[in-house]
Amino acid sequence: MPTESGCGRGGAARLKIDERQAKKLDQRYDLPRLCEVLLWYAKMGHDPHWFQQYTQYESQADVIRIYQGQVIPVPPTD
Repeated sequence: MPTESGCGRGGAARLKIDERQAKKLDQRYDLPRLCEVLLWYAKMGHDPHWFQQYTQYESQADVIRIYQGQVIPVPPTD
């Protein structure tokens, strides 16, 4: 049975999982290596220069489309 402090560490993201645990989670919940891949990306680390790269791509773009994920567009009427 998990202890209260163990649950707190997990909920606050202070408890880290390893590759073996990620693989077990994928197997248990029938996920196609999702936890393993997410763990791999998390271990790659944060790129502090991500916004500079983003603005470079944005400045080279011909068209920029912005989507609102919580809005369903109304289809045009003919």
